[in-house]
Amino acid sequence: MNSSVILAWLIGPTLVIVGLAILIQREYYRDMVERFFNDPQDYFFSGVGSLVIGLAIITTHNLWVADWRVIITVIGWAALFKGAARILFPQFGRHVFAFAFKSHSYLVLSGVVMVPFGLWLVWNAWNGGGA
Repeated sequence: MNSSVILAWLIGPTLVIVGLAILIQREYYRDMVERFFNDPQDYFFSGVGSLVIGLAIITTHNLWVADWRVIITVIGWAALFKGAARILFPQFGRHVFAFAFKSHSYLVLSGVVMVPFGLWLVWNAWNGGGA
């Protein structure tokens, strides 16, 4: 199995399960996210985790190709930048959070996007990558 397929199998089901959890337990996750953004330690360590995940993805899968596999690379770079931003500029993230969560529909929208996107990654992994 190539790295694209392995990463799609890891990321895809994770997105589906997290997206469904957000949609099924909206209030619980809304409260959890609000507490998370108000806890500097949680916020910092999530930045470290995102940074490590992003580095792991881009060091094993930095493919800039014209097919679905580039999405895995973009996810890796996005995780790296998100992690670095959370560590270097924590107040900026809190301002973005405050803006995005003026309406709680943002959390629901993220769940609605995660589920089909995760299923799409699983479908590509199931089909052996197709590239």
